[in-house]
Formats: sequence, structure tokens, C-alpha cells
Amino acid sequence: MSKKIISYSEMIGQAITSNMKKNNKIFISGLEIDYSSKVFGSLNKPFEEFPSRFVQTPAMENGLCTILAGSAINGMRPIFVNNRCDFLLLAFDPIVNIIDKWNYMFDGNAGNCPIVITAVIGRGWGQGATHSQSFHNFFSRLSGINVFLPTFPSDVSRVYNYALKTKKASIILHHRGLFKIKEKQNFSKKFCLSNIIKKGKDLAIITFSYGSIQSLQVSNKIEKKFGRKITILNLVSLNPLDKTKILRVAKNHKNILLLDIDHDEGGINDQIFNIIKTNFVNKIIKKIGYKKIPAPAAESLEKLYYPSNQVIYDIACKLLQINHKKNKIKTDYNFVGPY
Repeated sequence: MSKKIISYSEMIGQAITSNMKKNNKIFISGLEIDYSSKVFGSLNKPFEEFPSRFVQTPAMENGLCTILAGSAINGMRPIFVNNRCDFLLLAFDPIVNIIDKWNYMFDGNAGNCPIVITAVIGRGWGQGATHSQSFHNFFSRLSGINVFLPTFPSDVSRVYNYALKTKKASIILHHRGLFKIKEKQNFSKKFCLSNIIKKGKDLAIITFSYGSIQSLQVSNKIEKKFGRKITILNLVSLNPLDKTKILRVAKNHKNILLLDIDHDEGGINDQIFNIIKTNFVNKIIKKIGYKKIPAPAAESLEKLYYPSNQVIYDIACKLLQINHKKNKIKTDYNFVGPY
């Protein structure tokens, strides 16, 4: 029997529903969680089966996050859903000063705060400076919260199954460009911080989320045209960071490309760069990230702001010392609304 093909969006719903069946303390709360789109369809299945465990709220991110943190401290398993990561900053106070620190306070006798916070990140269509941001680089610096950015349905399954059982709080960030990604449902259920999604010996790309999709597209083009094979390390977790696998990949490759889906400076790219350079001084490392300005709204400016497949291709070819001047590759971004 062939395995079922499942989308990223469907996998979110399936994973949440499966865990809600096993644990009646799991409930979902947030703004517009019962909206017709159900966050790109990802909440359709749990809403159909557990409508009474959906708590729709006004726009009150700070207060709601504090309330949900309190419920987690008292034994519940809340999932705090945010349609846009940008507005999650309104809840930065309870995230940083309550959730992140709770297990360390009161001489360690206050228990745990296992809240799961989800948010949608990344480029949409003309969303501009305040509706397309990702704050994984902020959140990954916190000591008491897991930060996950699943790329494939298999990553989604493992992340939710882990986050809804662990005693630690988790932030799960979903890129808009991933909700229609599909995969055969024959993957391992074992949780992992990262996975190698393509093996090669000529170049290593270390990335995550939508960056992994772009890297696959670029590496397939280079392999087909030039026969050069590229390793791609897909980071599922940024906190904790899989330093062991990063160093293992770095050890076996002279040329390394780091690709972030946010500003390049002062983020995860710099952290990985330092990890590698501290252990291997002879590696050639290039970094790709967003320009250090707010995201534009005009489509023509978006094409300059977001690193395209062509930009990644050009830098990868330069590292591989390939003459590629005449080669242009597809750089489309197939996001479809509603938001």
C-alpha cells in the first residue's frame, strides 16, 4: 500500500488533533482561530473534532499570553496561535519575563510553563515592514524556550509531538511559503534537532524553513547542469541548536554557505559562523540574509529585498568555482493569500 501524501498544513492539524485526543488538557487560543481560513487550513481538523477547546479572543496578545502562561503553570497545555509573528511582540513581556524564566524562579520550586506558541512568518504579497517579519533570532537567545522552524510535514509532525509533551515552553514558527509543501507520510516519528536532506561533497548549505526549499531548488539545478553535489543541513531547531551536526557537516566540507530568512547580521548566521570558525580555521564561509532595512511592500522592491534563488545560485557557483555567467534560474515565489 502506498503511503499517503500529506501537506504541511494538513500535518499541523493532524499532529495537533492526535495530541488533543491523548491529552484533554490541550486547548487552542488566539485571535481569529475560528476564522474561515483556520490559519491556511492548518486548524481545520482540530476545530472539527474539538470545537469546544478553541478559545477565540479579541486582539489582546499581552494579556492573553499571560493568562495562557498561567494556565500552563497550573497544569494545562495551551497552544497560543498567532496569525502573524509581528504582533507576537506585544506579548514579549510575558514571554521574556514569565515563560522563559519560570522554571528558574522561586528556588526552582515553581514548576514548569509548557505553553506552545505558534506564529506565521515570512514573505506574503506586499505585506511590507510590519506584516512579514520573523523573530527567531530574538527568541533563540532565550534560555528557557525551545524555538522550532519546521520545513517539511515530517518536521511538523515531530516538532508538535515533542512540544506538546515536553515540560519546556516552545515557540513554533511557520513560514507562509511552506503550507502547501507535500511529503509522503512514511517518515520516522523520532524527534531530531536537524536533518540532512541532501548529501554531497562539493559544498555544504546550512539553513532552515523556507531557506531549505530554496537550497534544494538551487542544488538540484547545479547538480543537473554541472554535476556538482551539495549537502544541505536543514535546521529544525534554533534553540537548542544542533552544534554536533553543524560541526560534523563543516568538518567534511571546505566551502560552506549559511542562509537565513531574516537579517544576516547579529543572528543565527553569525552564531553558526562563530561555531565553525572556532573549530575549523580554514573553512570558506559565505552568509546570505535579508538586507538590514524593513521589508518593502512593492513587488519590485521585494524582489531586491528577499534573497532569490538566483542570488543563492550565484554565490554557490562562486564557492564551487563554476563559470555560470549565462545561467538564469527560476526565482518565482508561489505564495497565495489570503494573508
